[in-house]
Amino acid sequence: MIILNITFNVNKDATNFLSWMQQNHVPAVMATKLPSQHKVLRLLSDLAVEGDTYSFQYFFEDMSSCLDFQVMYFDNMIRQIDQHFQGKFVFFDTVLEEIG
Repeated sequence: MIILNITFNVNKDATNFLSWMQQNHVPAVMATKLPSQHKVLRLLSDLAVEGDTYSFQYFFEDMSSCLDFQVMYFDNMIRQIDQHFQGKFVFFDTVLEEIG
């Protein structure tokens, strides 16, 4: 299983970020039919960071599906988030492999 993890740190004034992501971003990602499942998590351990930090994890059956998603959809989806929350978040993404 391959996991695309996208971590967002969001300014406190972006109050509807999480609900917008759950109502718009997650359904759009899942509609591509490339990930088989997803999880949304909140980071609790890094209290020194301003704002809230969320991890959106998308699970792919293989690396090929993950790469297809990244090439075909990733940049556009980040642009859509930026259109709604410009200047109110930073993000980074990582690709993980489940090994146990």
